[in-house]
Amino acid sequence: MNRLRPNRASIAAIIVALIATASPAHADELEWLEKHDDPKALGWAREKTAEAKTALMALPGYQGILTELQTVLKANAPIADMALMGPRAVRLFRDAANPKGLLQIADRGKDGSPGAWRTVLDVAAYGKAAGKPYALNWGYGSSCLPPAYDRCLLGFSDGGSDELALREFDMKTGDFVAGGFSAPAARAQFAWLDRDNVVIAHTIGASPKTAAGWGAAARLWKRGTDVASAPVIFTAPATDATLQFTRQGSGARAIMTRVIDYSTFEIHSVDAAGKVTKLPLPARLKPFGPLGGTDRHALFQLTEPATINGRSYPGESVMAYDFAPGVKDADRIQLVYAPAEGEVISFFGGYASSKSRVFLPVQKSLKTIVKAAAFGAKGGSVAPIVAGEAGIDLGVASASAADED
Repeated sequence: MNRLRPNRASIAAIIVALIATASPAHADELEWLEKHDDPKALGWAREKTAEAKTALMALPGYQGILTELQTVLKANAPIADMALMGPRAVRLFRDAANPKGLLQIADRGKDGSPGAWRTVLDVAAYGKAAGKPYALNWGYGSSCLPPAYDRCLLGFSDGGSDELALREFDMKTGDFVAGGFSAPAARAQFAWLDRDNVVIAHTIGASPKTAAGWGAAARLWKRGTDVASAPVIFTAPATDATLQFTRQGSGARAIMTRVIDYSTFEIHSVDAAGKVTKLPLPARLKPFGPLGGTDRHALFQLTEPATINGRSYPGESVMAYDFAPGVKDADRIQLVYAPAEGEVISFFGGYASSKSRVFLPVQKSLKTIVKAAAFGAKGGSVAPIVAGEAGIDLGVASASAADED
């Protein structure tokens, strides 16, 4: 491998030199490049890309390095992330022959493990039929409707754009739903409420936007209606960063998060009738608000000490908000787990959970212990279920918040 080092160093030097020649004395001089669809900006980008390619291809070791990288990529297909969704497992599989990916499902056996994988959507073939270089922006969280997970809202980006065209897809049949939910390309955040209602914030037309360019108006989008004219149920201030939505439990409910900035959040619940209710949670939470939940609880993590309903909780505590009917307002927010000295609970993707348990990866001294926090009629309990050796990362996947799988 030593023979490659000088060439790689030369490539790096040329890239740095190209960047340096393109960099202005003041960053604001390139502000005009921020408009992603500006023909002048796109022309500038193509020109600089061509210059970089010409310089790289002129290097003596270019072809050898290119061949080596192509060989490695073909021999090592990335491992597809797998999600458990009720009765099935789902993954977006990519390899050298399918760089856009194949959306695949597998029925789960009695032991919970997936059986044979079958492709329900070839992303490249769909893009070819649509006449667009589509990429599937596959998100496990709110894309599919629990507890059956048979209907999904798939987001397709044109050439990697952050604007998504949405279409409703039937996971069982492998077909797009005739007359189903469909929206033109826009920056959008959304979550299912029930089979016929979706909460969405988009940037179509003159719909209001946040400071970061995301939709500021939360809308109740009903089946069979035009998303652009869906009624507004909440509007965030234009100074906010974004609105985000997360499906909660198996009932007709979603969590709406006002991302005021990337450390300050305001949490609301939204039901299928479009009713928006602000939850009495602290504003200083771990990004980006809800981190999973059971069928009746939504989970959050404090970034600093907080006093809630007269009770004090340390920073980093994992808290739950209980949506069950009949619970007193003063008892809805409860402590799930407070880290001990030297412990860290952090998982950016949120915490796996079942109908009544939450699984927390607790780290200390480079070791991870997965602890199960259980909710019961007489209070909660926390117990370790598996421990890893130092340096070994552990994770838990759950199939549905509607059962204990």
